[in-house]
Amino acid sequence: MKYIQQFSIILVILFISNLISEMISSYFLLPGPILGMIVLFILLKMNLIKLSHIEELAIFMFSIIALFFLPSGISLMNYLELIGSNFIPIIFIGVVITIISLAMTMKFMDILINISKKKEIPHD
Repeated sequence: MKYIQQFSIILVILFISNLISEMISSYFLLPGPILGMIVLFILLKMNLIKLSHIEELAIFMFSIIALFFLPSGISLMNYLELIGSNFIPIIFIGVVITIISLAMTMKFMDILINISKKKEIPHD
């Protein structure tokens, strides 16, 4: 029964976030599930939903997360020839994007550290 209640909470949040996503789609494209995660995070931070209300289901879903990747992994099998013929460019792009992501993350963290240092109160 707990799982049904916890699943219902998550489904209601997903349903509402999908509605919001549809309403704002002409102005801003944001997928419903992504918006749902943001809404769930905000609700948890504001203590409108307690972690205990969804914790057991979240732990269960996290334990089977690999199953959620199976359909996309299986569909990749249809494109093995295409991937094989473009393997070097795909690897190159992956490496370049990883380096760019790391550099951007490092720069962002540097900015955040500098901001937090400016806000620190000096000790006498």
